[in-house]
Amino acid sequence: MLPASFQENEALRLKCAEAEEQGCWEEATTRHAEVEEWQARCSALEADAHKAERLLAEELQLKAEELTSSLRDLEATRKGQTMAQELAESLEKSYKELNSEYSSCHAELSEAKQEAERLRQLQPRPVQQVQPQPTSAPRASLVATQAGEPATLGSTVAALRRARASLAGEAIERLPQQPQQAQADPGSPSRDVSAGLKALQRLKAAAGKAKAEAGAESPQSSPSGSKAASLIASRSKASSLWLKAAQTGDAAKEPGTASSHAEAEQAETGMKASRDIRTGLQNGYTRADPFPLRAVALLIDGDQIGPQWFESVLLAVQTMSGERPKVAVCFGAPHLASSWKSHLTQHGIQFQKVERKNTTDLPDPNDAAIMEVANSIATASPDSCIAIASTDSDFLDYHLQLKNRGIHSVALVPYTSDEKRCALSGVESCRFRVPPSNPGFKEAFEARFQREYEEERAQEVFQEVGNALKELGYLPELPPFPTARSLAIFFHANKIEDVQLYPWCVAAFLARPLLDAAVPNPGDLLFFEAMEGRKQPAALKRWRVEKAKDGLALAVLGWLGYEVLSEKPASLCEELRAFWHRNSKAMRINLKHSKRVTSMPVLRGEMDCAEMLHFLDTVFKDNAVRQQWRPPPDDRDTRLWLARKRYLPDAEAPRSEVLAAMVALLQDRGVEAPEHSFALTLCLAQEAILQRRNVLSRV
Repeated sequence: MLPASFQENEALRLKCAEAEEQGCWEEATTRHAEVEEWQARCSALEADAHKAERLLAEELQLKAEELTSSLRDLEATRKGQTMAQELAESLEKSYKELNSEYSSCHAELSEAKQEAERLRQLQPRPVQQVQPQPTSAPRASLVATQAGEPATLGSTVAALRRARASLAGEAIERLPQQPQQAQADPGSPSRDVSAGLKALQRLKAAAGKAKAEAGAESPQSSPSGSKAASLIASRSKASSLWLKAAQTGDAAKEPGTASSHAEAEQAETGMKASRDIRTGLQNGYTRADPFPLRAVALLIDGDQIGPQWFESVLLAVQTMSGERPKVAVCFGAPHLASSWKSHLTQHGIQFQKVERKNTTDLPDPNDAAIMEVANSIATASPDSCIAIASTDSDFLDYHLQLKNRGIHSVALVPYTSDEKRCALSGVESCRFRVPPSNPGFKEAFEARFQREYEEERAQEVFQEVGNALKELGYLPELPPFPTARSLAIFFHANKIEDVQLYPWCVAAFLARPLLDAAVPNPGDLLFFEAMEGRKQPAALKRWRVEKAKDGLALAVLGWLGYEVLSEKPASLCEELRAFWHRNSKAMRINLKHSKRVTSMPVLRGEMDCAEMLHFLDTVFKDNAVRQQWRPPPDDRDTRLWLARKRYLPDAEAPRSEVLAAMVALLQDRGVEAPEHSFALTLCLAQEAILQRRNVLSRV
C-alpha cells in the first residue's frame, strides 16, 4: 500500500497538470478567436481594396473617354482654324488682285481725262449734247454704287469699269460737259470713281478684320471644317460671277447693247454670296443648326438643376448653337448665392435671387421669375432663342406659348423620360449629359440575393415588370420603368408585407415572381413617403400605403409623427401649424399638377382646424399630388446647442426639460412660444437658433 504522502503528491501533480492543460486550452481558444478576428479584418480589407480598385478603374475609364473626346474636339478645331486662315488669305489675295486692277483702271481713267481735256481745247464751239441711249433694266442690279449698297468685289469692279467706259465715250464722241453738270449727275465718272474707291476701302477693311479674327480664333469658338469649306466654295463661285458681272457692266455701257437678264441674275447671286461670306466672317463660324447665328439666352431653374450639372448644360448649349449663351442666369433661393458662388463664377453664370415670401400660393416663385425674364428677353430680342434648363414639366405649356408667339425656345433636360415628355407635348428639347452616378443597384442586389448583379439581366427584369405593372394599372405610360410608388401599391394590393422597397431594383426582382397571380390596381390606394433628410440612406426611407377613406389626414399625420388628437383642438391646431412650417415648400411643389386644389386655407386659430383637415384630406387623396412630406424635425442638434448655451443641464435631459428650455429660448428672443405642441416649439426654436429673417428661404 502506497504511503499517504505519495498519494497526496500524485493528486497534487494531477491537479497541476489539469490546471496547466485548462490554461493551454483557454490560451488556444483565445488564439483561435484572434486568428478568426484577423482573418475577418483581412477579408474586409481585401473587399475594400477590390471595391476601391473597381471604382478607380471606372474613374480612370471615364477620364480616358473624356480625354479622347477632348482630343477629337481639339483636332476638329485645329482643322477648322486652318481652313479659316486659308479663307482669310484667299480674301487677302483677292483684295490685292482687285487693288492692282483698280490701279490699272485709275491710270486709264487719268489718260481718258487728259484726252477729253485736250479735245475740249481743240473744239472751241460748244457742241449740242447728245443724250445717251438708256441702258437695260438689269444694269441697276449689276453695279452697286449708290449709297447704302453693300461693298462687294462685283460692285467695285463694275463701278471702276463704268467710269472708264463713260470717260472713254466722252472722249470718242467729243461731248464736253460743264463741271457743275458733272458734279450734279449721279452717274458721272467722278462719282463712279468715288464709289469704287469707297467700296475698295470697305472690302480691304473686311478682309483685314477676317484675317485678324482667323489668327486670334480660340479653340472654343473656331469654325468647323465643313462650314469653312462651304464658305470657300461660295467665295470661289462668287468670284467667277463677279468677273462676269463686271464684263456685263462694260458691255452695258456701249450704246445699243442690251445686257442679258440671265447674266444680271448671276451677278446678283454673286453679290448675295459675298454678303453671306462677309456676314459669316463678322459673326464667326457656326455649324449648321436649327437656329444658325441666333443668340441664346440660358435660364436655369436652380430648384431643379444644381451646380454639378452647370458644365453639362453649358456644353449642350454650345453644341446646339455653336457658341456660349449670350446670357446665362440661374434662379434660386437667396442662400444659394453664397453656397454656389464658386461654381457660378467658374462657369460665368449670373445668379438671380428669388424670395419665397412665406407663401405657398401658385405659381412657384422660381417658375414665375424665369417666365418673367424670358418674356422680357422675347420682347426685347424676338430673334433670340430662349433655353430653359429644368426637369419641371410646368414649363411645357410656357414653351408652347412662346412657340405660338413665334419665339424660338428649347427645353434642356437631363433624362430620357423628360425628353419623351417634351416630344409628346410638341416641345423642342435638347438632352444634356448627366454626370455619372452610382444608384447602388449592384450593392443592394448582391446584399439582398447573395448573387452577382448582371446589368443585362436586370434590364430585362425591369422591362418585364414595368410592362406588367402598366397592364395591371399600377404604372402610367411614363416613366418606362417600375417606380417605388407603383411597386409599393402593388405589394399592398397583393397583401405582401415586410418587403424591401428601396432601391426599387430590388423591389422589381421581388415583384417578378408575383406577376402571374397578381390582382389589378384597385384604384383607391395612395402611397406616402416621409422625407427625413437629404443624407438619409435609401434603405432606411419610411413609406406607407393608405386606402382613401374618411380621416385620412389624421392617419397620415400620425404616421409622420405629428401628435394630432381630434379631441384636443388646441393641440391639433398647433400640430397643423408645425406641419405647415415643415412642408411649406413641399406643399408648393407637390401641388403643381393638382387640378382639384384651387386655393389654400390660412390657419389662423382653432376655428380653422376643421377646414385645414378637410383641405389635407383633399390633398392626400389626389393622385396628381406627389405625396412626399416632411415629419417633425429631429431635436438632437437642438439639444446639443441648448446644453452648450446652458439652457439645458445635459443633452440627454428628458423631453419635458427640453421643452422648457426651448420656451425659455423663445422668450429670450421675444417670440411667443406655443402652449401644447413640442413639434411647433422645436420648429420655432430652430429658427431662433439660426436667426432667420425669412424662415422659408432655406425650406
